[in-house]
Amino acid sequence: MSDTSPEGMRRAIEQNLWESWLALCTSSRVEVTDSEAMIRFATGLPLPPFNAVMRTRLDQRSADRAIEETAAYFAGKKLP
Repeated sequence: MSDTSPEGMRRAIEQNLWESWLALCTSSRVEVTDSEAMIRFATGLPLPPFNAVMRTRLDQRSADRAIEETAAYFAGKKLP
């Protein structure tokens, strides 16, 4: 890491968080979707921190649909 500006530090912290959660991919019990639009994961545990969306890159045209689809995904699994 060479950018120690506030923005650089924010990016580094976010990247670390994403990569930590993506490490869950190694478990057969965890579903992770890592796409250009978002990172989404579901562990099956009924606790919000363990079923989430991170790093979204949605534009105004696709945001509402992506949110609805993601809410339906978690609801279908009976997860928060």
